[in-house]
Amino acid sequence: MNHKARFKLKITGKILLILLGLSLLSLIIFVLIAVSNMAGLGRYALDSTTSLGASAVSDSTNALTKQAEEQLLFLVIDQAALSNAMFDKVESEVSSTAAYTASVWNNPAQYAGGRTYSPADKPDTIYAASVCVLPPEVTADSVSADIKLLSNLDAVLIPVFQGDHNLAQVYVATESGVIQIYPWTRDMPPNFDPRQREWYTRAKQLKSLGWTNTMIDAASGKPMITCSRPIYDTKGQLIGVAGANITIETINQKVINTQVGNNGYAFLIDGKGMVVAHPHMQITGRKWDGSFESGSLLESKDPELAAIARDMVSGNTAVGKCRLDGSDKFIAYSPISRTGWSMGIAMPIDEIVAPVEATRVRINSATSDFSSKINSQIQGMLAALVATAGGLIIVVAGIAYLLARRITRPIVGLSQGVRVIGSGNLDQRLEVHTGDEIEDLAAAFNKMTADLKEYIHNLQETTTVKERIESELRVATEIQTSMLPRLFPPFPNRKEFDLYATMVPAREVGGDFYDFFFTSPTNLCIIIGDVCGKGIPAALFMAICKTLLRTESLHTSNPSEVLFSVNNTLYPDNESSMFFTGLCAMLDTDTGEMVIANGGHNPPLLCPAGQGFEYIQLPRGLVVGAMPDTKYESRTYKLKPHDTLVMYTDGVTEAMNGDAQLYSEARLLGCLNKLRGKNVGDIIHGVKADIDIFAQGTPQSDDITMVVLDFYGPQGAADHM
Repeated sequence: MNHKARFKLKITGKILLILLGLSLLSLIIFVLIAVSNMAGLGRYALDSTTSLGASAVSDSTNALTKQAEEQLLFLVIDQAALSNAMFDKVESEVSSTAAYTASVWNNPAQYAGGRTYSPADKPDTIYAASVCVLPPEVTADSVSADIKLLSNLDAVLIPVFQGDHNLAQVYVATESGVIQIYPWTRDMPPNFDPRQREWYTRAKQLKSLGWTNTMIDAASGKPMITCSRPIYDTKGQLIGVAGANITIETINQKVINTQVGNNGYAFLIDGKGMVVAHPHMQITGRKWDGSFESGSLLESKDPELAAIARDMVSGNTAVGKCRLDGSDKFIAYSPISRTGWSMGIAMPIDEIVAPVEATRVRINSATSDFSSKINSQIQGMLAALVATAGGLIIVVAGIAYLLARRITRPIVGLSQGVRVIGSGNLDQRLEVHTGDEIEDLAAAFNKMTADLKEYIHNLQETTTVKERIESELRVATEIQTSMLPRLFPPFPNRKEFDLYATMVPAREVGGDFYDFFFTSPTNLCIIIGDVCGKGIPAALFMAICKTLLRTESLHTSNPSEVLFSVNNTLYPDNESSMFFTGLCAMLDTDTGEMVIANGGHNPPLLCPAGQGFEYIQLPRGLVVGAMPDTKYESRTYKLKPHDTLVMYTDGVTEAMNGDAQLYSEARLLGCLNKLRGKNVGDIIHGVKADIDIFAQGTPQSDDITMVVLDFYGPQGAADHM
């Protein structure tokens, strides 16, 4: 029986075919699963990355916005406080002017009068004297008594104006219509009557010190505000009104010159919501006798801006958000109590979140690169599996399995780490060590997270420290410098003496101060002081002390009573336990009699004509402001022609060199004796130069302040010339 020949396959082949078939089937299934899983993981990683970027940008935006609101609020509160200090100084100066005028009116026999300049009678310079202006219906003969009394006011108008560079004019107007203005000007309109101006009528009606709204100055045509105060005689009858002008231009330069970021700015509104000052405010073509209108924010079409304006006018402090000047802005605002205004600082929101937008762009770019790398990696793996499937099924299966494990494991770990970071934990680190692009991506995420964390931290610290310190120190330095007399000789028309002074602070602002002014035509008051501590607190306390000393000196010619009154004024509200040491001297320029009191200060030095310097032995006295009802003793000295008096603070004698040695009182005495016979300016410069030589470059540890007086006497003045 014949059987058909059949193809026979050995068991080995069958097993091989089965194994190959199973391997091929397993490989195909594995490849499909691996490709599907990798694609899913890639999408998951990409979605997680995108979510992390969006979350990081959102958190950063919220953090920066909150921080910006806090910093703007701190900045506007500080700026408003410093502005209040400037306006408070002007109020003190107007009060001093009013007090002096009342003294002249109530004691006419004690004031001899001086030369009166009219608008047609110009002095050598406009700063040499004031000008007397009459209304058109008033004749000089009818008000000759007032004109004579007003001619005495240069003794107070000139020092007040020269002591405050923020002032445009200082003046006194009487009920008769006469006005005495410093500095001299011929630009007053022919129909000008001070009694019809808002500053006069306001003071007369309210009977108190206060400020006007914005007006147009009659002489210059510039917008300005006025501080005015009524003046009464001993019977309570109105004599007139004292006033001082500050131009809006000065306010723009000294008050709202705060620069916030690149596009932020400050502005002022008055009690009616009118814009008083703005960096880009243009004011032209205004009439001096017309009304001043600059647009009220209360009438803004933007309800958010109008609401902010109402809150500002109400005297509140807060931060709001509105549409202003074509962009969304934060507006922080705080009241200026002295004038009834409110200061606002506007900051574009786009500028605040600009760093976050840059981060968003970088995150999107990194996400796009990551997506491209994942897709490229999956396609390369699929091609490798297909190419090796025919020859090495088992090897291919093993390689495919190992390769899938190698790829999926770091991706899963990366995804888990991304979720942790996305939850807000910027301290999370992605630990991936694959040696390929996935490890690079993990490293990029780690660097991005660290950079974002460091950026937010640095931004918070840098913005806080830089903007606040720079703003405070810049404004504080300008205010303190403007409070001290800086023009020498300070009284060019007085030939009975020569006077020079200097203050070199150890920091941007200091606690030392000096002042000199006439309390009467022949009584010169000289003050020097040293506040405990340094920096802004000492500078603010110094401003208070200097103002109190000047005010009290106008009330009494006894230096010990001046220190006693200032001490009792400071002590009750002195919760910070601050105090100052100081000397207060009153010199009669006709007789040379000098009365001096010491409040715990370094002893001054006196050099009689033709002799050497010696320390004046004064009662030490207690520091001013430390204890209530402290008594201070005065000593009287008779200065002769060419006697020289030197006052200083302990920053001179306690200057240190690199070996921690002090300059000492002995060295100061020796230096002054080498400089005797020099003029007052050369004496101060000579002592300062000797201190610099002694210090040998060692940083200054304390404020250095000196005042030198060379007395010539009434007759000696002619000899000196």
